[in-house]
Amino acid sequence: MVDAVNAFKEPSTDSPRQRDKEWVAGRAHEELLEGAFNIGAEAVATLLMSADDHRQAVAELLESDRMIPLPAMTCARAVHEAVVKICWLTEPGISSEERLARAAAHFLGMIQGGIPVLAQLPKGVLESQEHIKRVAQARQGGFELFEKIGVDVTANKNTGQALNVRYGSAVANVVPKITDLSAKYTPQMHFIWAMNSGAAHSNPWLINGMSGPWSTVVTSILAPLLDMSDALVDSLMGYVGLSTEELHRRTHQRRISLMRAIGNGGELVDHTTYRRRDT
Repeated sequence: MVDAVNAFKEPSTDSPRQRDKEWVAGRAHEELLEGAFNIGAEAVATLLMSADDHRQAVAELLESDRMIPLPAMTCARAVHEAVVKICWLTEPGISSEERLARAAAHFLGMIQGGIPVLAQLPKGVLESQEHIKRVAQARQGGFELFEKIGVDVTANKNTGQALNVRYGSAVANVVPKITDLSAKYTPQMHFIWAMNSGAAHSNPWLINGMSGPWSTVVTSILAPLLDMSDALVDSLMGYVGLSTEELHRRTHQRRISLMRAIGNGGELVDHTTYRRRDT
């Protein structure tokens, strides 16, 4: 994370981040445009911290003498969501316009996300109406700021909530569909999104069907996190132009150790071969 932050400030010559900096240079409202990219970087840092919190929670659960898979699966789902959101924001292959639109959309989502929650609080609790008013004012300020640099915001006429943003030909939804992002950025592990969602939502089809040795259950929770790590590294490090080789190698060593611990080593392949697999 520290390396990525430093590289965001001083990216390598041919990195997507450097191309974004060059794209901004000399444009009208250059400082505000660069500020929008910085907003996206701050969002990524927040998501990384959230993912790490949930990673630590999984570790705490697994150190317990009790077998409690559902909370561990719910934490793994939270990590999954953070990873695919980071991939969405840092995807190396998209244009600068698309990245700017995604950063703006995510920012507006963060601002306005609390409004529906605050609206449900009982009257008098935390002066909720005043809180709603202040957040709504902040949301409007965000609309005006982005419109100043050419970002068009579409909002719900009844609620005022931002729905999507457009910059040039690039459009980004304020609330992207995580299921779609999972299928795009973690295709080999996409099935685990539904499994862990079943745990988070206490679905009987999962709870009633769980069986098998605890070691196998634990592996089913941990192994997908390693594939998510690969996706995160490719997108985040790829954006700022840092090498991914060593991180992928270390992750694969953990993957082999984990699978062999339950007697399921299979054919030994290196990390590049593993990541090229079709199934």
